[in-house]
Amino acid sequence: MPFLWLIKLQRLKKKYKRKEDIVSLDRKSSWKNLLVIKRESVKNLCNVMEFPCHLFLSVRPDWKDSKQLLGFYNPLTHSYEPAPLFDFILNAIENYKKCKENSLPYFLILDEMNLAHVEYYFSDFLSVLESGRNENGYTREGIKVKVGEENDKNKEIYKKLKALEIELYDNGYINLHLPPNFYIIGTVNIDETTSMFSPKVLDRAFTIEFTDVDIEKYIEEALGSNNEGNVCPIEGLRKDFTNNGEFLKYGNKENIKEVYKALREKKDNEGNENKGIIEELQNLNALLKPFNLHFGYRVVDEIMLFFDAAREAQKNKIIKFENGDNEILDLAVMMKVLPKFHGHAAKLKEPLLRVLCWAKDGEQKGCEEVKNFVNALKFNID
Repeated sequence: MPFLWLIKLQRLKKKYKRKEDIVSLDRKSSWKNLLVIKRESVKNLCNVMEFPCHLFLSVRPDWKDSKQLLGFYNPLTHSYEPAPLFDFILNAIENYKKCKENSLPYFLILDEMNLAHVEYYFSDFLSVLESGRNENGYTREGIKVKVGEENDKNKEIYKKLKALEIELYDNGYINLHLPPNFYIIGTVNIDETTSMFSPKVLDRAFTIEFTDVDIEKYIEEALGSNNEGNVCPIEGLRKDFTNNGEFLKYGNKENIKEVYKALREKKDNEGNENKGIIEELQNLNALLKPFNLHFGYRVVDEIMLFFDAAREAQKNKIIKFENGDNEILDLAVMMKVLPKFHGHAAKLKEPLLRVLCWAKDGEQKGCEEVKNFVNALKFNID
């Protein structure tokens, strides 16, 4: 988070050597840092780096605020009772201060994160991650935490806070600014036991959805009969997250300006003429506005940064998009626009039809052809 990445994304994972284990989105997908990624991938990454750089937390349905994540001030003992995440963030800050560009990425893994309302227990994180990053990569705003006054019971906490130069206020509060090497990863399931994500969360998120099941290959791997090309590109993932020591500093306003300049050109990465990404997004937004499903500036910024990351990945031969910018745009819409489409058929019928028309021609010209195609599939569309 500043980037809760909740993504309707299937094809991207097919590009990786070990598609069963790993799906990675480039760090440039925004100046935030929440990923949705397979649990095994994070553990593999941490094992390769030989460092306990991940914290696994199982979300409970009764989580209503950030106490379960960060801890709480106990007025009876006049001391702070830290939760594991509080110490984990301090460790990430300590590592970043000591090692700078050579520091390690720290991963918080929230398992089944939508068993409780994300907007409740994660609200403090959503707010500070949205504040952007300063020149050192820390969040501009900090999470306000009451640790209490300095006393014998708070001695160890105060010792660490002072060593890390975290600002302490007279009333016993601190502002906990998240470092650039701290990543938040969530796994989710959607069923009757879970909570849906609000537009507030989805606007700050990319979503990766795992739906492919290859039973034959799974059995072959279990029997050890298909090990060829089965090496997970962990080192590449590590480089991607560390970003040559830049981590999450990339997504500042200056970077975004450069991306916008590049994407104004009506040519794709290989020099082929296209309609222009910005114009395509303008058309899509105009089509969705009558249904209040259009998107704002934050989503536009994140789509632009995703475009830049995807083009660079293709240039570096990490991934190949068979249809160039059209495929990248398709993925971006799946990630940032379509997740907000939920409700009954009467509500979604017309906007979905418009999206289909836009996907075909970039506007409404081919709507009749699309409508006939949908009718041929025996859908009842007026």
